[in-house]
Amino acid sequence: MRLTFSTSDYLNTSMADEHGRSLYTVSTSGFLNRQTTLYKANTSGSSNDPTTLATIKWSHCSSDKIWFEGREVEASQLMTQHGCCSSPCFVGPDNQTYKWKIGSENCWLKRESMDGQLAKYHKHNLGIRKPSHPPYLDISDSLQYILDHVVLTFILAENMSRSYTLDLVLVFFCCIANLGW
Repeated sequence: MRLTFSTSDYLNTSMADEHGRSLYTVSTSGFLNRQTTLYKANTSGSSNDPTTLATIKWSHCSSDKIWFEGREVEASQLMTQHGCCSSPCFVGPDNQTYKWKIGSENCWLKRESMDGQLAKYHKHNLGIRKPSHPPYLDISDSLQYILDHVVLTFILAENMSRSYTLDLVLVFFCCIANLGW
């Protein structure tokens, strides 16, 4: 399955399947008290109103809070990470452990006990060296039954990835400032 994003901003986008049906919408508001809501399209046909699947309350000083499946959890409980350089993991409803591998260009998902990519994020491509395409998340058909978990944990993993990148940029500029360049 391919979920194509309507924008490059993974925190404010719609995700549509190969047939153009919007399945998820992500909306983020606030600056200091930032909150992201993940909506799931109602595919039952009884109502067109999307349902709130999850809400993430981002925190600068403590662990982010997530409301998902009728309960509140800390992001560090939903996505565990052992050490600063390890990959974030989550346990799916099938009791399998999944690991998001965060790279410089994209992040991808694998089952902890097996090799091979189960999902991979592709950033927007302008088409200079490769064909142009909007951002999208390729997800193995074998993960359809935990798709909600994959989408939510992707948002968390991508946020971690961008936080690491920002931290590296800040360290770089601090080093330059200390060297007097």
